[in-house]
Amino acid sequence: MLKYLFLLCTGILFLNSSAVQAQSLRLLEEPAVQHLIDKYVQYNKSQKKIDGWRIQFFASTDRRTMESTLRRMKNAYPDVKFVWTFNEPFYHVKAGAYAQRVDAIPLQYVLKKEFPGAFPVREELDVLELLENN
Repeated sequence: MLKYLFLLCTGILFLNSSAVQAQSLRLLEEPAVQHLIDKYVQYNKSQKKIDGWRIQFFASTDRRTMESTLRRMKNAYPDVKFVWTFNEPFYHVKAGAYAQRVDAIPLQYVLKKEFPGAFPVREELDVLELLENN
């Protein structure tokens, strides 16, 4: 019995090792397909903006209030990038720059302690800003 078990295990190991060695993949593609792939890569390299996420935590119609809040937050959280935008009639203050919404959630929880209405918003981000934040 032990002899048969040994032969079975040896046979399985031999078959597995020969199967791994026999695998090879050769990819042939049409020149037109390669041209499209090259164009796609070039287009992506030229993009300077990407859809991403920030946490919006403050909105006001008063610019002075927005500026004082922004200054206070920059002092309290020096490692976080803060930006403001103006969409008439509101000034919005946002924090962070993230590619994925799930990555922005920890900052949202931090900001909710002081600003309970903080929420993630989609925004077009500079690729370099996104790389600096991570």
